[in-house]
Amino acid sequence: MEANKDTLIYLGLIAIFFFFLITLIPGGKQTAPDPDEDKQREFAKDMLRGNVTPEEIAEKEGYDLEHVKKWKDDYTELCIKYALDSEKYAAQVRLLEEDIAWFTSICRKYIGDDWEAKTGFADHNVTKYKEQ
Repeated sequence: MEANKDTLIYLGLIAIFFFFLITLIPGGKQTAPDPDEDKQREFAKDMLRGNVTPEEIAEKEGYDLEHVKKWKDDYTELCIKYALDSEKYAAQVRLLEEDIAWFTSICRKYIGDDWEAKTGFADHNVTKYKEQ
């Protein structure tokens, strides 16, 4: 009876060992985590220019092929949306330029030509806008 108990313990330990061994072995090809959006768009531009194929990027960089293809599709969709809405964006830019011109003229009128230096505008303006 004692021999059976020892045999069962050894079999149990062997089973546990193999269970942990199997769970530690990676299954299939591991893929790298997706890069940030800027890198995805860079890859998409290269694919659209014909410099590289999705398969080449997936293999070289270690990304999932379906994700790489999706980046290209997403970027293409973004470009089409921008092209269709480009007049709307151009109108928004014109309005912002008019607002900046108005703001600049009011500042010059009430503060003086050196209004940027007096107000610290150049130091705090994130876009570093300068009238041309």
